[in-house]
Amino acid sequence: MTAFDWTDRLRRPVTEYRRTCRRCGVVRYVPVAIATAKPQKASRLAGWLTPVVGRRRQQVNAERSLIADHNARIAEERRCRSCGSESYDEEEA
Repeated sequence: MTAFDWTDRLRRPVTEYRRTCRRCGVVRYVPVAIATAKPQKASRLAGWLTPVVGRRRQQVNAERSLIADHNARIAEERRCRSCGSESYDEEEA
């Protein structure tokens, strides 16, 4: 009778993915939060269809800026830094 090995069940949580470019072979590490994120859209309530003025306007502009920065970071991590390819192999690091 063999002893039960708990190390199979007690894996550490994944904190990043290793992406290998298919074109040039460069390896880069991407945090899970960015690797699994999807681009966000600004909501209709954030001023797209409704008029917004004053202090609320500043909040809407700040929200749009954060969304744009988040989407830019996602797009940046999808491309290889050396060749610009968006084709990669991904595995847990």
